Amino acid sequence: MPDATVASIGAKLASAIENVLTLRVTTIVGAIQVTDFDNTTDKAKIAFVAPGANTPATECATTSINLLAGDITQVRTEKFVTDPVYAKIHDDALTAARSIVSDNLAALKSALIGLEKFLPNPKNGA
Repeated sequence: MPDATVASIGAKLASAIENVLTLRVTTIVGAIQVTDFDNTTDKAKIAFVAPGANTPATECATTSINLLAGDITQVRTEKFVTDPVYAKIHDDALTAARSIVSDNLAALKSALIGLEKFLPNPKNGA
């Protein structure tokens, strides 16, 4: 396998590991405006639209979980705390995200096992 391909695979694995270590779910209900979008990372910068006569307040819940340290940070506007429908929307998104992380970890494990044959093996002198 060419060195460039191995380096590319290594870079993709490093990025996958970094993304796997933090689970972040943000649920927004209401008016927002995308102020910037980075095509290389698929990340958007958003701004909340101020509530007005025809625009209700924007509600937001965000949860960030450091999967390595186990730290959980959760921020919810009042509606996500007091309204069970809003709470369920965010909680369902968290459940789906946890499932995705679990699937990603399984895929990463499989990829690492697949790469094992390309690594030097001190047991057989390679």
